[in-house]
Amino acid sequence: MTREARANLIFLAIFLVVSIPGAIILVRKKMDPLSRPMWIPDGRLTRLVYIDPTDAPPTIPRMAPAITSAWVADEARARFGITIVPMLLMEDGSTTPVISDSRYFQLLGTKRIGSSLTIHLLVWNLPRGSGTPDVSITRLLNPTDQSSRMPVPFTIQPAQIPADVKRDLQDSGFPKPPQHVLWMEATLTDAPTATELKLLFNGTMDQQPFSDTLTIRAD
Repeated sequence: MTREARANLIFLAIFLVVSIPGAIILVRKKMDPLSRPMWIPDGRLTRLVYIDPTDAPPTIPRMAPAITSAWVADEARARFGITIVPMLLMEDGSTTPVISDSRYFQLLGTKRIGSSLTIHLLVWNLPRGSGTPDVSITRLLNPTDQSSRMPVPFTIQPAQIPADVKRDLQDSGFPKPPQHVLWMEATLTDAPTATELKLLFNGTMDQQPFSDTLTIRAD
C-alpha cells in the first residue's frame, strides 16, 4: 500500500468516527413523527397556539387552529350540550378561547340552575403517558383571603386526541401536542350571579406538583 493510499484510509476512518454520531442524531430526528419537518426553518416567534405553555410576552398573539376548534366544539356539543364555546375578545379585535393562566384548563361553557352553576372544562397538556393526573379544584371565596376556599366536586371523562387534531396542532406550531385530554364537569352549589369566580387547581402531573387559576363570570 502506498503512503498516499494509507493517508486516505486514515482520513476516511477519522471522518467516519466524527460524522457517524451526527448522522445517527439526524436520522432519529427525521424519524420522529412529532418533530418539525427539517425543511421548515425555525424562524422568529410571531404567534403561539392557545394551549402552548411556552412562556411568551403578552404581545405574542395566541391562535386556535381551525381543525382543533371544530373538534372541541363538536365534542362539547355531544358531551355537554354546549352550543357555543366561549371566546375572549382581545384588544386587536381577534378572539381566543378562555383558558387558565398555565394553559391546562379551557372553559367550554356554564349552565345555571338556581344558585347552582355547572362548569364544563377541557383539560389540556396532560402527561404523555397513560396515567391520570391527581387534580383538586377549590373556589376562592374572598379575593383578599387566599385561605377562604371551598372544595368543588367534579367528574372527568378521559379521551384520546384524534390524529388529525394532533397534526393540526403540529402544523400550527405546537410540535409536541398532548396525546389525550380530560373532559371535566364541576359543580358550584352557591354561585351568585353577575360575579367573577376564581377557581384554583392543584395536583400532581408526571410526579410533579402543579397549580393553575381560571377566572370566570357566573352569569
